Amino acid sequence: MMHESALESDEATIEQLIIRRSAVRQILRLRLQGKTRKEIAAIVGKSPHTIDWHLRELVRSCGALSLMRIVLIVAASPRLTALVSGTASSGPPPDSGAFEDEAHERL
Repeated sequence: MMHESALESDEATIEQLIIRRSAVRQILRLRLQGKTRKEIAAIVGKSPHTIDWHLRELVRSCGALSLMRIVLIVAASPRLTALVSGTASSGPPPDSGAFEDEAHERL
């Protein structure tokens, strides 16, 4: 079983990424719905390679061993699940143009 403070630290890191990066929020929401990377790519209108890049960056940024661990942490946390789904009372706004917003941030 995981040490509680390590889990809280992981949740805090993931929460910050969800809040700051709308593409991550959108991808995680679709992964929690059971979508594959190819299905996600088709839904958001990007290539599977772009989705892979976002997923790799998410894992790297969290220092996690796998995307599955991140998905499990999000799924187990009502607060993170609400942020990803956009139902948190103080959560981020709905994803409109998530990928375009992040492209401008990198310029």
